[in-house]
Amino acid sequence: MADKDATPHISMLQDMQSKLAPVLEKLSGCYSPVARSNPHIFVCEDNTWSIKGQYINAIMENETIEWIASPSGQLTLPILMSYAKYLAIEDTTSHIKQYAKDKLWTEKMPSHEEIHEVFVSQSGYFKYYHKAFPLVSKHPELEKWLKEDPTAQFKLEVWGLHKPGFRTIPIVIQEYIDQKKVQDKEKKKEKKKSKHLKKNLT
Repeated sequence: MADKDATPHISMLQDMQSKLAPVLEKLSGCYSPVARSNPHIFVCEDNTWSIKGQYINAIMENETIEWIASPSGQLTLPILMSYAKYLAIEDTTSHIKQYAKDKLWTEKMPSHEEIHEVFVSQSGYFKYYHKAFPLVSKHPELEKWLKEDPTAQFKLEVWGLHKPGFRTIPIVIQEYIDQKKVQDKEKKKEKKKSKHLKKNLT
């Protein structure tokens, strides 16, 4: 198994890319044995080594790596930024409702649409945010991962082979729920078995 903390034998400087192929092509230009030997390519993602296939296959696949700049200037995955916006929308809505309840908000209450349009377009909110993010609380580890909680599991553990995104959130959550049902069923079975054994011993 590859060691994520291993010291590289050779290295090269490379600008941030959204595609894997240009990086590999530059690497083979700097070190020709890479292309000739057609080795398996591994990429360390979220502290987990992901295999991208042999060199030639990885070049042909040319996998996309999506990044966007956060307000702090750091590069982050689009889904993480979107979830942060969703939480900001929910938090703003909750605070305004509380202010109105405490009679601290004397103006006309803004609609939910007016609030979320501060962060994202109306079509974007209803097409993506509204369909995926309310489900997240059903999957505690996914929720922690989206919040970038330092105690969250690694991407591979949370998403499996699915690419993080709006469309895959319901799939990942359903898989988690199905797995949990099986685990709960097994626990009940074990508990019943243990109870029955105890009864027989007495």
